[in-house]
Amino acid sequence: MASSSWQLASQNLGSLAGGLIGFGLALALSKSSYSGWGWRVPFAIGVLIAPVGVYVRSRLTETLVKSQRTKSASAAGMLATVIRSNWAGLILGLALIAGGTITQYFLLTLTPYAIRTLHLPDSTAMLGTVTLGVTGFLGALAGGRLADRFGIRTVAITPRVVLVLLLLPVMKFLVMSPSAATLVLAISILSLLQAASAAVLIMLIPLIFPPAVRATGLSITYALGVAIFGGTATYVVTWLVGVTGDPLASTYYVVAANVVGVLAILSVRNADYESEAWPPPADRAV
Repeated sequence: MASSSWQLASQNLGSLAGGLIGFGLALALSKSSYSGWGWRVPFAIGVLIAPVGVYVRSRLTETLVKSQRTKSASAAGMLATVIRSNWAGLILGLALIAGGTITQYFLLTLTPYAIRTLHLPDSTAMLGTVTLGVTGFLGALAGGRLADRFGIRTVAITPRVVLVLLLLPVMKFLVMSPSAATLVLAISILSLLQAASAAVLIMLIPLIFPPAVRATGLSITYALGVAIFGGTATYVVTWLVGVTGDPLASTYYVVAANVVGVLAILSVRNADYESEAWPPPADRAV
C-alpha cells in the first residue's frame, strides 16, 4: 500500500512546486505586476514538462506481444461492458471518488478564498498552497504505511470520519481568526486527514469490478469522477459563498460529499484486504 500511496503523494509535490513558485512571485512582484502578468509565469514554467512526458512515453515498452494484443477486447467494447453490465459498480466508484476529489479541490481553493474572503495578503495565501503540498505529500505516504499495518478499510474510513467531524469547526476558527498561522494550521489539519484517506481510497475501486474489466472500471471511474466532481468543485464552492454571503457555505457541501464517501466505503465488499493479500485475485471475483 505504501508504494501505491505515491500516486497521490506525487500530485501533492506538484502542488508544492506551484505553491513555492507562486509564493516567490508574490514576494518579488508588486500587486499590480502580479495581477497583470505575474500569474502567467507558473503556466509558462509548466509547459517545460511537456518534452519530459514525450520522452518518457517514447521509452515505454509494450508488455504484450502482438498476438495477445489482437485477442484483447477493443476499448469501445470494454467501455460498453463496464457501463452496461457494471453500472452499479460505476456509480459506487463515483461515490467513492466524490468525497476525496471535492475535498482536495476545496483545499486548493483556500488560496483564492484567503485573498477574496479572508482578505489576507497574496504571499500569505500562497503560503497556504505550499502547506497543502507538504502536508498532502506526508499525509499520503503516512496513509499508505498505515494501510500496510491496519488494512485498507480502516485507513480509508477513519481519517475521513475525523475530517467530517473537524471540517466545520476548523473552518469557523479560520474565518473568525484569519492569519498566516491559522491558515497554515487549518490546511495542515484538513490536508493530512484528506491525504491519508485518499491515498488508499482508490485501491477500493478494483474491488467493485469483476477481474475481466477491473482495470477498465478503475480508469473510467477515476477519470469520470475527477472530471465531474473535480471539474465543478471550484465553481460550486465559489458560487455557494457568493450567492449566500456565508463564508462557510462551501464547507457544508464538502461535508455532504464526505458523508456520501464514507457510506460508499462501507458499501464495498471485502474491503478488509491486508497488504499480504493485495492485489485482489485475478482469477475470480472479489
